[in-house]
Amino acid sequence: ILDVGTNIGETLLNFAKLAPKGSIHGFEPDPLNHSRCCENLKLNSFTNIQLNNLGLGSEKGDYFIKVNTPSNRGGNKISATFIENNTQIVNIITLDQYVESKQLHKIDLIKIDVEGYELNVLKGGSQTLSALKPVLFIELDDNNLKEQGHSAKELICFVKQFNYKIHNAETNHLITEADDFTNCHYDIICTTN
Repeated sequence: ILDVGTNIGETLLNFAKLAPKGSIHGFEPDPLNHSRCCENLKLNSFTNIQLNNLGLGSEKGDYFIKVNTPSNRGGNKISATFIENNTQIVNIITLDQYVESKQLHKIDLIKIDVEGYELNVLKGGSQTLSALKPVLFIELDDNNLKEQGHSAKELICFVKQFNYKIHNAETNHLITEADDFTNCHYDIICTTN
């Protein structure tokens, strides 16, 4: 299981509990969130978690993370350009690079919640999506995606090219590129079965 956008680790720890024989890989580029997640991991006894202080994107490199609300760092956003004093440099690699470096031959689930950077993560994982067909659980927020130069419709079209069926995680409504994504904010589940 890959948890992309781990924040302080709540979902990561739940994955570790639900899949005690599985390998759970977390990705949190924000140094402060990563540090807080490490502290939370120390309070538990899981041995199946690998926490990475890096993000996933469409290209490897150094990027910036903008701290929008210091009291809620879960809303931080990745940027390719320096915006203002509230930014830090973070390391980004692609999903495909990570999968190859760790020699992962099976991925059951990828959860992605990265404040509008979701399509960048997916674009960096084309080989992984094509070869391993993991279930995808993705936050779909059209406004956040537009801040990154993308859209919810574009994300849906990208995922569909890998023969995924896409459903609203709460309502189970089948999602297609014909849907109205104006101001949408919900989670989607993508499966190939």
